[in-house]
Amino acid sequence: MRWVASTALLALLLATGGDAAETPEAPAPLSLESCGDAEKVAADLGGVLVSALAARPEELWLLIRPPGDPDGERRLTRLTLEPSARLGPVASEIPGWTKTLIAVELAEGPRLLVGGLGRVDDWGPFEAPTAAPRPLVEHPGLDLRSLGPSPLRLGIERRLAAAEAGWLRVWRPDGAGGLALAESWRLPLTVEREETGLELRSPPVTAISRTGDASEGGRFVAGPEARGGRRLSVALLGPGESVEEAWLALPGIERVEASWRVELGGEPALVVRTQGGVDVDLFEPQRYRVFALAADRTRAGRAPRLAVELDSKRWHATQVVAADADGDGHDDLLLARPEGMTGGDLVVEVFVGRGGVRFEKRSRRTDLDRAPADHLLVADLDGAGRPGLVALYDTRVELLEFAAGRGGRALARAPRLACELGPQPAPESPTIEVRVEREGASGERLGGAGRTILGVLPDATAPRLLLLETEASGAERLIVVRAPSRD
Repeated sequence: MRWVASTALLALLLATGGDAAETPEAPAPLSLESCGDAEKVAADLGGVLVSALAARPEELWLLIRPPGDPDGERRLTRLTLEPSARLGPVASEIPGWTKTLIAVELAEGPRLLVGGLGRVDDWGPFEAPTAAPRPLVEHPGLDLRSLGPSPLRLGIERRLAAAEAGWLRVWRPDGAGGLALAESWRLPLTVEREETGLELRSPPVTAISRTGDASEGGRFVAGPEARGGRRLSVALLGPGESVEEAWLALPGIERVEASWRVELGGEPALVVRTQGGVDVDLFEPQRYRVFALAADRTRAGRAPRLAVELDSKRWHATQVVAADADGDGHDDLLLARPEGMTGGDLVVEVFVGRGGVRFEKRSRRTDLDRAPADHLLVADLDGAGRPGLVALYDTRVELLEFAAGRGGRALARAPRLACELGPQPAPESPTIEVRVEREGASGERLGGAGRTILGVLPDATAPRLLLLETEASGAERLIVVRAPSRD
């Protein structure tokens, strides 16, 4: 059902949000309005978003903390998008240890779970979350953010997976309404001396499934690890706690700056961005190498299936996803990367797949001459694997789809969605935004007032873009923009 902007809909909308016994705080205001051919919902959160869960396309669960207090008590709020938009409280005075919302299919059906360091609690069914959650899993190294640091989680999962230094563990439904530890794999472990002691670290882990939903099982990939200057190793973690090693050979002496574990045509693959490993050259172009991942007992190392140098400087961050961009049935490799000294241009490039981890010689690209303030490559807009690019500018947001066929452009010429958002919140004083990233992890959002992209809710006819707007006070507003329907 489409929303229609009207004076009545612009009023304050309330919803009780379930049978929680606590007395939550009053809900934040919610507004709806047209945005060209799109529709926009804006919800004042009254705090900072800790975690967001979209177990169903028409509903968002939001875990919110007070501004300026990362360990403060949380509030749980539900934003219903269909058949009419409603925003309402569910519970308050939630302990500050909670970090993540997740939906898991247990014996009684889908359940709302809240996780924190070392613990996961069951909040009951979505229709009637409880005010007295029961402890479901307790383990010292459990952190549901370890395999996916994004605050947005999509869909209903069929297991819990968490990585820690030295271990990957998976909990599955026990058939009696609980979860039991089902599988565990040893991970490579390195020890580094720090000023305050020893730091134990394992390589990042990603869930990759050859068939079906990765949340049901499939395999995990851990790595890469440098083996001298010219080889890498990757651990393939499979059913029955099996572990195999893939060995990869770099074209020269290189150092891995970033890596992405993807699936191309049903085959696991590794994409690495490297720089020279001998001399430090600040202006050296970024190098990309794409490897097929398969067990290699010889340890000689398989050569990359794709090896290119691209004119992006080493300080620019790149986004990489795998998806069928041109609709030919083969997965392609999609890159979005700033170009130029200051990153003033954004290049979106498609390395056209030929099936599996194989590529055509020439790529397709689109140059956005004025780079957006924030952007997000999306592997799946419609639930069927159609990719897109969300571009957030100072006062508007656009959704661009990839061009079909074999033309020279990567992106379609006209955006599917262009929504004017108005001026950004002004900071009370000048701020410097700081972003700290490390392989496999990311910290909380830092910086002053402004807007960022949270993610996309896939939909076959009208995907929704999720944006976060931060006020100078630190409080955030969630903006949901629904693309025009294809009906």
